[in-house]
Amino acid sequence: MNDAFARISSLTATFLSLLGGAGASLPVALWHRDVEGRPFFLHSKISSLGDMDADLLLRDPEYALGVVKAADSQAFLEAMRRVREGCPAAVLFAAGFPGEEARRLALFGTPESNGPGYWGLFADCTSLFRPEGRPSSSSSSSSSSSSLPGAVSPELPLVRIGLGDLRVRSANPAAHALLGIDEGQPFTAYCPLFCEKGEAIREALLFDGVWEGSLALRGAQGDVTCKARIRPLQRERLIEVCLHPAAFPLLQKHCSFTRLKAALEEAPDERRLLEAVFEHQQSENGKVGGVLLSRIFQRSNRIVASAVGPLFGDGLPPSEYSYAGTIADDIVKEGLTCLIEEETVRSTRPVDWVIYVPRGISSYCAVPFFRGNRLDLVLVFCSRHPHAFGESDIPVCREILRLLAEHIRRVDEIG
Repeated sequence: MNDAFARISSLTATFLSLLGGAGASLPVALWHRDVEGRPFFLHSKISSLGDMDADLLLRDPEYALGVVKAADSQAFLEAMRRVREGCPAAVLFAAGFPGEEARRLALFGTPESNGPGYWGLFADCTSLFRPEGRPSSSSSSSSSSSSLPGAVSPELPLVRIGLGDLRVRSANPAAHALLGIDEGQPFTAYCPLFCEKGEAIREALLFDGVWEGSLALRGAQGDVTCKARIRPLQRERLIEVCLHPAAFPLLQKHCSFTRLKAALEEAPDERRLLEAVFEHQQSENGKVGGVLLSRIFQRSNRIVASAVGPLFGDGLPPSEYSYAGTIADDIVKEGLTCLIEEETVRSTRPVDWVIYVPRGISSYCAVPFFRGNRLDLVLVFCSRHPHAFGESDIPVCREILRLLAEHIRRVDEIG
C-alpha cells in the first residue's frame, strides 16, 4: 500500500469519525488519478447519485458545469485543477439536474510523496443536510439532533417555521434565549425584514436547496444581527432557520494586555511565547482551545508551524509544510488582512483537513504579520466551536500578534 493510499484511507476514517453515527451510512468511494491526470473510480458507482455520472463529473469539465451548482462551480473547478496538477485538494459542493434535489458531495485528494500516484475520496453527504434524516441522539432532543451540518452544536439557535404562514412551529433553547421566541407567533415578529428577503430566499431554496445570508433580528436583549442558514423540510412543509449570532465573541474587545506583556518578556523560547498567548486567552475568555504560529518561508515554498493548547494535545512541535494551499498562501494571493474560517468541515483549503479538522478544530481566526512587504508570521486562534470568531475579534488578535512578533525576533536573536 503506497503512502498516498494510506493517507487518503486515514482521511476517510477521520472524515467519517467526525460525523459520528451519521457517517456510517454515507456512500463513499475511493478513486485514483490515471497517468493522463484524469480521476477514475476504483469501486462501483455510487447508487445514491441516480442518473448523475460521477465518473463524467470528475473527467469531463463540460459535464461538470452542467450539474455542479453555479455557486460552487468555481470552487469545484479549482479543486479539479489542483488534482490535475498533483496538489492536495478538497471541496464540498452541490450538484444535480434542474428540478431535482441537489446532492451535497465531498471530494478530497492527496498525492504520493515519492511518485506520480494520486488517491482520492468521493462522498455523497446529502443525508447530512436533511435534518429529518440525521440519526437521533441519545439525549432524544430533536432540536439539537436535527441541527444542520457545520452547525451541529446545540448552542446554536434553531427555529422551524411554517412554509406557508411563516409562523414559529418550534425552537430550541438557544433560540428561546436569543429571541425570547414564542411558538405560534409569526417569525416576522422577530425578523421584520424577512418578507423583504422572501423572493431571494425562495429562489435559493428552489435552485440550491439552501439560503445563506445575514438577518437582522429583534432579540430578547435588543436587536442582533445573525448569520443564517435556511433549508426547506419538504415532508413537514417547514423551513428550518439555523442562526449564527455575529456577536459571538470568544475574544474580549477590551481585554487587558498587561499580564500578557509581562509573560512574553519572561519567555525564553517560542514554545513559552505561544503558551503565554494561550494562557492569556484562557484567563480572558476560556474558550480558545489552541494557538498555532506559522513562520513563512515563501521563497522556499514552505512554512514551519508550531502550536499549543488542548486542541493540539501535548502541543505541535515545529513542523514543516508546503506553502502552497495554506492560510498564508490565501492571505498573500487575496491580499487579506485577516482570515476567518467559520466551519472547517466545509472548507476547501487542503491544510484545514491536514491540521485542523482531524483535531476537532471547528473554526479559527488567522492574522498575518508583515515585515516590510514580506509575510513573516501567521497566528491562528483555534476553537472547537463553529462560527466562533467575528469582525470584533480582529483588533484583539492583531494586537496579540504584534506583541508576539516583537518577542519572536528577540528569542531568535538569542537562539
